[in-house]
Amino acid sequence: MSPDALSGSLGGALFENLSELGPRLPGPRMAASDPSPRPSDWRADLARYSGLGLTFGVTVTLFALGGWWIDGRLESSPWGLLLGTGLGFTGGLISLVKKLPSSGSTRRPPAG
Repeated sequence: MSPDALSGSLGGALFENLSELGPRLPGPRMAASDPSPRPSDWRADLARYSGLGLTFGVTVTLFALGGWWIDGRLESSPWGLLLGTGLGFTGGLISLVKKLPSSGSTRRPPAG
């Protein structure tokens, strides 16, 4: 039912009073300092950072295996393995740094 249909009745007056009161009402209140994160927050963080660690480890492993394979083909042991491991570590680290949140995140430690 629209506010125009309610005008002149008790419902219309109530609607007008609520409309005037709305802008003066405070927003939802948040706890000043919540020492423990919500369960969904820490689980999401755990999943995210576990995924980042696994990605880094898999990247290094795949590049190391590729270097080992090249060593077997070219008989250049241990240079292919060392180069592959170094490239995997460097690429994994760059990917990790790009995906990590910046130090200026919106979360702040509790005041204390």
